[in-house]
Amino acid sequence: MPTPKERLLSSQNLRMTRIPSQTFSSRRFEEIGWWKWKSAKTSPSSKHNYLLRSPLYRPVKEVYRDFGGRVMRSAVINNSPFFGIVVNPDGSATPDSGIDFNVLNTLRNKLNFTYQLVITEDGQWGGEQPNGSFTGMIGKVQRRQAHFAINEITITALYSGTLTAVLTVPSFEKPIDSLTDLLDAVIKDGFKPIVVRGTSNEFIFRDATSGIYKQLWDVFDPKDRYVYSWDEGIDKVIAGKYVFANAYLGAVIRAKRRGLHKYHFAKNTFYPQSYGMACAHGAPYKTLFDTLLIRLTSAGLVQKWTKDEVNKVKSADSDSSSDPGAITLIQLQAAFFILFIGYFLAAIVLVVEGIVGVCSKSKTSA
Repeated sequence: MPTPKERLLSSQNLRMTRIPSQTFSSRRFEEIGWWKWKSAKTSPSSKHNYLLRSPLYRPVKEVYRDFGGRVMRSAVINNSPFFGIVVNPDGSATPDSGIDFNVLNTLRNKLNFTYQLVITEDGQWGGEQPNGSFTGMIGKVQRRQAHFAINEITITALYSGTLTAVLTVPSFEKPIDSLTDLLDAVIKDGFKPIVVRGTSNEFIFRDATSGIYKQLWDVFDPKDRYVYSWDEGIDKVIAGKYVFANAYLGAVIRAKRRGLHKYHFAKNTFYPQSYGMACAHGAPYKTLFDTLLIRLTSAGLVQKWTKDEVNKVKSADSDSSSDPGAITLIQLQAAFFILFIGYFLAAIVLVVEGIVGVCSKSKTSA
């Protein structure tokens, strides 16, 4: 074991020796600062102890404020409007559009990294299996095949029906606006709840041990409870008495393409809306990602990108002449402005008449 003096000489030699990064084909070393050994006595009877005057490494937060162009692998699934991708002939994926696409590009520009997309073979978001492994995007992260996965999840109940039929035919089918309503509709009216297999929508019911989630899973039809894509679930709702539990935004956009008047959306969501990124265990940049995602959400950017995606979709209802649509306050605001202007002008005339009347009386009395 080297003595303190030998360690001091070694550190001095390291300090005197500088390796120019130009000698390497790519940057592998980066100068981050200097350090010195500091001599100190911990007690009068002890010998000199040599301590570092300052930390040898930069804090993790400072290191990952700039990724230096590092290539990050992001696990994705083709799930518009969250992350739309185009699969190339060679099997690679190119990002196309979506809310997550905008979020990821913002993080890339802020932290100075590039990314490659890793497609999940099963097309699933990901959930835990009995052996402890995970499927889908989460499985890619768990197996270190991707650095992170990003997705937004909000679940609501969706079933087919028209508002007119619900209002005019009470005995037909009442609106399903909560999980309790869904349970009653399954037991009394023969509705079948369905979910996309291998998503968190499935696991929240399947893994429940008590409460309404467990009660609902017990009445799922084992032979007819899964669909394998979001579009399949939306289409199945129209084909029969099915209730599709799905992310709210994705369901609205897909229903908009087919005609919103064909669907009823529950008033109550049963899975809190959240935005997050699944990172590999122990990832030092996780806290930084969390902070930036909170800022993006608080600044209203995620809501703005969400609105942009909804506005991109052409509604099938726009081609239908059967329902002109309800008149909104925005459409009536011009009438209110004209009414307000009329009141304002009338008030001015009244004031002027009063002033003229007062002046006339003054002249008469004079």
